[in-house]
Amino acid sequence: MGADKGIKVTHFDGHGRGLDSKYASLGRKATMKTFWRCMIFCMIANWAALNDGFQQQLPGNVIPMPAFVKTMADTVVDGEPTISARVISFWGGFGTIAQLVGQAVGGPMSDRLGRRTSMYIFVVLFLLGSSLEISAQGWKSWMGAQVVLKMAIGTAQSVLIVFVGEIAPFQVRGVALAAYQLFLAFGQLVGSIASQIMVVTRPNAWRPLIASEFLFTGVLILMLPFMPESHMYYVRKGDHEKAKRSMARLYGTPKDYDVDHEYRVVQQTYEAELEFSRQAANVSWLEIFQGQNLRRTIAGALGICDQPLSGTPIIFTYSTYFFAVSGLQDPFLTTVIVYIILLVFIAVAMALTEAVGRRPLFLGGGVAMLVFNVALAVTGSFSTPAAGHAALAFLLLWVVAYSLSAGPLGFVAAGETATPRLRGKTTSFSFFCYSALNVVFTYTIPYLISPTSANLGVKTAYLFAGLLLPTVIGLYFLYPETTGRTWAELDELYKRGVPARRFKSTTIETE
Repeated sequence: MGADKGIKVTHFDGHGRGLDSKYASLGRKATMKTFWRCMIFCMIANWAALNDGFQQQLPGNVIPMPAFVKTMADTVVDGEPTISARVISFWGGFGTIAQLVGQAVGGPMSDRLGRRTSMYIFVVLFLLGSSLEISAQGWKSWMGAQVVLKMAIGTAQSVLIVFVGEIAPFQVRGVALAAYQLFLAFGQLVGSIASQIMVVTRPNAWRPLIASEFLFTGVLILMLPFMPESHMYYVRKGDHEKAKRSMARLYGTPKDYDVDHEYRVVQQTYEAELEFSRQAANVSWLEIFQGQNLRRTIAGALGICDQPLSGTPIIFTYSTYFFAVSGLQDPFLTTVIVYIILLVFIAVAMALTEAVGRRPLFLGGGVAMLVFNVALAVTGSFSTPAAGHAALAFLLLWVVAYSLSAGPLGFVAAGETATPRLRGKTTSFSFFCYSALNVVFTYTIPYLISPTSANLGVKTAYLFAGLLLPTVIGLYFLYPETTGRTWAELDELYKRGVPARRFKSTTIETE
């Protein structure tokens, strides 16, 4: 078979003995064809990502719906029932904190109970959250529902990314994880389309829209019984027979698949991981802020924080509400267009990342988003139809720039710049900064855009233009080109003190 041809990759154990995986030399297409069953399981996990995106989008979309406002209103403005900025901030703030808790709990829970069992747990949380949403009779009960639902989303994100990363063959692991992001964005798009349909067909109702969440969760429930447990979960538990059975189910499509041989390769990889973990256990948190490691820590944190600092809290977190209070015509349709653009250009970025490189996309996209933020904010000083059309144009151009830069590359940056020995702590610090910014913005943005508070509308984009300027400058001086570089090469370049802007052109001394 083709799996036996070509150069084999060798995995060595601690005694110098090497094992060859028979499938290590396969290309992407051949890997997908050979292990088609495993790819199906990855797609089932990505359906769960679609469900995450759908359920993440709907709560924000219902906020400006008249029927929803009538149910949840806590104040009156110009004789009309209104949801105050304080209430919207509570929903967003407590929901974001619950999502962070879910992300923190999901990993340890899946390590203890298994990835598959954890999937059933977050499905139960999704069903409970949707039920609480539908039965909500006021803003406080809606807030309780949001806490449950966002905890389900956070748990699902934590569990699914680990599961896909573990079962996907290494040749297609990047594609499988990128597909997770695409499915997440597609779920958000479907949620926006469903909201638009509801506004057109049943403008005086909102609960049927929330009820559609059960459809996507229900499909996931039907597929879960066919999902195998991750073999790596059993490997870490020392349950060799169950690990082999899981591998046979995941990868046993080739007729000559030798599960015992492939399992020994996995075991030795795991033993190397254990040795690396023992070394990393002696690492102090202070080391990530010392010497050249400080450069790497700041670069990773800036990369992922480029997302919230560029304006995602107004464009995505409060999308439909922001578009409505900013005076854009048909805010629900605008949300649909935004997510179509997001989906298309993230796919384009996946191809450009290897061809063009990370750094040009990051810097070019950052400058473009800064310009479009200023232009969008300027339109808020005018109340003419032309200003509204210009605002929409600049908004969509911002989405294009984001989709080609910070959107797909932010999470990559958080893990690529750190040295392997410090990667766990460096990545954790980057995600802490990212999460802290999201909590702050989720709570404060409603006060800035709401008609009952600052009422800035699109002028809020000035804030993000101001935040992007030092961010882009920091990325220019600190974020290197990592495309095509191994971890050892990056370590050498940092140790030599090579400026970030010269990483791509610098020759490695060991070459």
